[in-house]
Amino acid sequence: GLFAAGAVVTFAWAWHSSTARGNTGITYYSTFTRSSEILAGVAFAFLLASGPARRALTTTTGSRLVAIGGVVGIAGWVFLWHYVPLTSQYMFHGGTILNFVFTALVILACLSPARRNPANRLFNVAIFCALGRLTYAIYLYHWPLYLLLSHERLGWIGYWPLFFVRAAASIGLAALSLRFLETPFRTGMKMPPRRLAIGFAVA
Repeated sequence: GLFAAGAVVTFAWAWHSSTARGNTGITYYSTFTRSSEILAGVAFAFLLASGPARRALTTTTGSRLVAIGGVVGIAGWVFLWHYVPLTSQYMFHGGTILNFVFTALVILACLSPARRNPANRLFNVAIFCALGRLTYAIYLYHWPLYLLLSHERLGWIGYWPLFFVRAAASIGLAALSLRFLETPFRTGMKMPPRRLAIGFAVA
């Protein structure tokens, strides 16, 4: 409930900030306006871990609804990517909320015990599973790499070749980070979890 409430507050904060200051600047970069989808995702994870939700996913009706929802989620992604850019007035006026809803529908489809639904079959392909493990690291590293590998520095290269160079550099660095930084940190830390949590909170 606390995470859900936090998500509602930050969605509303982003809506207000976008109205007052536009979509860029503090609206786009501030933690207080962009943590809404993460908080909503945490609340959604707690919901999925509950007994009633797990049981609902195993029923025939639940499986069918989840399969339909997965297709709706993918179609919704495509719609948002094409029609709601950062400059759109709807980006923070419902766009990020819809993005969470569509993502939640796809996650439900991928977690469904019934494997015969389109979203589940699509995203359980090995390449998507591998990218899923790298997603957050790609998110962290892509922005500085995009600034470094700019069109001004690589003016000889066209739009699509530049895109693939940037994507390859981001994925490569994310894979190295997962192997040599993230995995050892997650699995090799000897510090008790409570002390580690306190350390992160203080930092």
